[in-house]
Amino acid sequence: MKMKHFGIWVACLLSIAACKPETGYKITAKIAGVEDGVEVILRNGRDTIGSTVVKDGMFGFEGQVSEPFYGDISVEKKNGQWGGKAFSLFVENSDIRIDGDWEDLYKVKITGSQSEDLYNAFRQQVDPLYEERNELHAKMWSVYSGYLYEGGFSEKCIAPGIGVEKQSQTLEERIVKCRLDFIKAHPDSPVSLEVFDGVLSNKYSEEQIREWMKLLSPSLKNLKGYRALENKVVERCKLAKGKPYIDFKVVDMNGKEGMFSDYVKPGQYNMLEVWASWCGHCRVEIPHLKMVQEKYGDRFNIIAVSWDKEDAEWRKAMKEDQPSYLQLRAVKDENGNDVGTAYGLHGIPFSLVIDGEGKIVQQEARAANLDLLMETLYGE
Repeated sequence: MKMKHFGIWVACLLSIAACKPETGYKITAKIAGVEDGVEVILRNGRDTIGSTVVKDGMFGFEGQVSEPFYGDISVEKKNGQWGGKAFSLFVENSDIRIDGDWEDLYKVKITGSQSEDLYNAFRQQVDPLYEERNELHAKMWSVYSGYLYEGGFSEKCIAPGIGVEKQSQTLEERIVKCRLDFIKAHPDSPVSLEVFDGVLSNKYSEEQIREWMKLLSPSLKNLKGYRALENKVVERCKLAKGKPYIDFKVVDMNGKEGMFSDYVKPGQYNMLEVWASWCGHCRVEIPHLKMVQEKYGDRFNIIAVSWDKEDAEWRKAMKEDQPSYLQLRAVKDENGNDVGTAYGLHGIPFSLVIDGEGKIVQQEARAANLDLLMETLYGE
């Protein structure tokens, strides 16, 4: 009798499931110029959601999500070429259509997603600001290209460089305001989580970032996207403005081991400059840093830390470039950690300005950004 009832119960469930309308997503894409058999991957951050191959110039994905997410689709290669291209999109439970061309894959047309439509409306407001920023960066490059490629830094670069940097910082403020205005208008939309990600920067204090987080509706807190954003905030705020710097092990030119903190001068500004002999972008900045050392060295302590593994390569580069400021080399501690571990470095150059109390003032101060900081700190 029990088994009979159990069978009836299962039959009812199956009947209900069969009648239940589909609530998942269906992505249908047509990308011109991609050969059949090419692999296509749908990802949510580092997680692979699914993979497929192109057939008759088309591909697709189906599934179901508990909440919209901002992911990307990568087309791995074309005609046997190495590498691939990718584009981003919001995935939600709807019929999503994608049309585009391999030659201009970053400008695909995406329809059928309300979240994508809302994000595109935001992009129409902010993209012109990013285009203006790119023009400023190009202008900055033209100002500083002289010392990058002509063998020496000139003080005549400073004033125009500072002028462009001030414009750039004003533009960044406008971009942040544009993002915050969108979040204020759409506090309960998952799209605001992606928009907020764009304001995360070490140039702001943790208090400021946390205050901005309050603009997001409490209704978003149960979403995976919110928790992922919160994790990013925690990581980013470890090196936020006003946080204490992180110590690490070094060795000096005499082979004496110690800690970075042994060389930080309390009561004045210090700058950690991480570089290496194999880093061209690091070494072209040396003439500029030598000028900063000459002008502000009595009150601004530059501490260069090489990320070279080989002592000989470090010393060879110093002999060639003749830096005039303090030189150290990072070494691993007993746990195998070094400056890269301490600051989560994925590349160099990397710089960090610290105040007289050992708190972070600014990251990535170099070129005109560093010159403007000197003007701000010392009025010169």
